[in-house]
Amino acid sequence: MNDLKTHFSIDKKFILMEENLILNELTGDPSGLTHGEYEARLLKYGYNDPADKKKKPFIIRLVSKFFNPIILTLLFVATFSYLFADKISAFFMLGMAIMSAGIEFIQEEKASREAEKLTEMVRVKTTVLRQNKEHHVSMRNIVPGDLIKLRAGDLVPADLRLIETNDLFVNQSTFTGESFPVQKKARL
Repeated sequence: MNDLKTHFSIDKKFILMEENLILNELTGDPSGLTHGEYEARLLKYGYNDPADKKKKPFIIRLVSKFFNPIILTLLFVATFSYLFADKISAFFMLGMAIMSAGIEFIQEEKASREAEKLTEMVRVKTTVLRQNKEHHVSMRNIVPGDLIKLRAGDLVPADLRLIETNDLFVNQSTFTGESFPVQKKARL
């Protein structure tokens, strides 16, 4: 899998470049990539997948569940109960803390696995121009040099350089907090 950093380093030099120079360097043809060029770039750059978040080791994920304020309070009470010779209450409180952390851990692990399954099931498609034909492909199959056609309601499938626009408005509230769509233009 390819991480986003690779794509960002590829794209930096294209930010201020003229559109025709970008086309010449990346695609060479305004009709889009050929199948051979696409295959070569897919091998070179990999899939258009976000970087995988490294999962913490099992023991760290489990121990982190004990740093919940309620569980820490139970452990604190259990310690004092044990020190003041109330061993039954201490073991009861300790059992409640372990059970609570265990249940939270199990629920979170199940939810994480289900979220991963849902992500795998949902594949968003986009339209690319290859060999002068529009193709609907999964966003993960986009490579540098693909010409992407965006229409109303489409998700932006990758880090893009706009070449041509016609009344393009983008909702970027997740990045900037701006609640209204912002108009984007091909020229800086």
